[in-house]
Amino acid sequence: MIAEQAAAIAALEAKLERLERLVSRNSANSSFPPSMDAQPGRTRPGKARRPRADGTRAPGKQPGAPGAHLAWSARPGDRVAVFPQGRCRCGAALAGAADLGVTASHQQVEIPLVTARVVQYDRHAVRCGCGRADRRPALGRVRARHARPGRRRRRPGQRPDPVPDHRLARGVLRRDPVRAGPAPPWRKKWLLVACTPLLTHYALADRNTASFAAFVLPDLTGVMVHDRYHVYDHPRLGSHTHQLCCAHLLRDLADAAEAYPGVPWPAQVTAALQALIHAANQARDAGQPAVPAPQAAPLTAAYRDAITAGLAHLEQLGGPKRKYRQGLLEVLRDREHDILRFLTDTRIPATSNQAERDLRPAKTQDKISGRLRSEQTARHRYAIRGYLSTAAKHQADTLTALRDAITGSPWMPPIPATL
Repeated sequence: MIAEQAAAIAALEAKLERLERLVSRNSANSSFPPSMDAQPGRTRPGKARRPRADGTRAPGKQPGAPGAHLAWSARPGDRVAVFPQGRCRCGAALAGAADLGVTASHQQVEIPLVTARVVQYDRHAVRCGCGRADRRPALGRVRARHARPGRRRRRPGQRPDPVPDHRLARGVLRRDPVRAGPAPPWRKKWLLVACTPLLTHYALADRNTASFAAFVLPDLTGVMVHDRYHVYDHPRLGSHTHQLCCAHLLRDLADAAEAYPGVPWPAQVTAALQALIHAANQARDAGQPAVPAPQAAPLTAAYRDAITAGLAHLEQLGGPKRKYRQGLLEVLRDREHDILRFLTDTRIPATSNQAERDLRPAKTQDKISGRLRSEQTARHRYAIRGYLSTAAKHQADTLTALRDAITGSPWMPPIPATL
């Protein structure tokens, strides 16, 4: 009877641990979006505490960083004289008062109104002296009648992908659910994104190995930055060099700190990892290819010591309470090279924030407008969005790039030797 009770208690403890962890997850300690923090019964994230004594970056503009503002234009496009209106206190009209000159000025940037302009092209026929009649062919940008573009050209969503050969060096990868197609609302397609600071490529697929194998991963070169989703390490995807997203690791460490209040190792690992990221940012800003060894060595030693202390602490615990966090510490220990790779090459980002930024417009549209009824339309939408995102990263005018794609001469990005 005692053995049965002990087994039942262990099972209840495991169930309670899972439920407590699900309820405690929020945007500060997991990958949940901030919109889920307001769900009933969910623990709200506390105020973020970022230690500054060890040199980590404070939020906002950094001291000494150059500012940005709308500068005064020495050559305005137009000048408008503004005179007082109405009457003086004596009752005389100010319209006839003497001009004393300009006493103050201000500038306002006016965006011209964009309006549709209808242009009619009258194609004349002429007759040569030999008697042959000739007529000017239709202009390239004008259709003879209102017809579907597919009859003459492919739709923009069917244009050649703006990422030639799907080859991305130092690609940042991410996936998020997107509702698309006539299936029930709980069935979701996943929007995959592979991107660099200059390129963006989206794909609508399922969340499985086959979909990932058909994505850009088999042909990807360089370093792959991701959130350590297990499919990225599948043999079908080939052999890659990895950089695990440190932002996701920091959120997992925040979850561990909440699970073990008063225990120092979560804060120690967090402080060490943040200090390493800060050192890499400083080296990158200074134009250094890697963090200098004398600077990286003590920080890496502190990182390893904190992990060792955490594993020793979890060895003293029994039951299911240690299982998840022990897996986190083992990843921090066993995949140190994949976590701290940004120290040896400052071109490698420490986080997948680039992919998060490229996914934000899609997530915003999904929250506002809901699901897309046609999966084919969704694929076209994200093909166009990837094309426009790539154009924007090259400082190209997106409206011009979209017009060029529709008229048959799509803008294509210059592919440098390294991305």
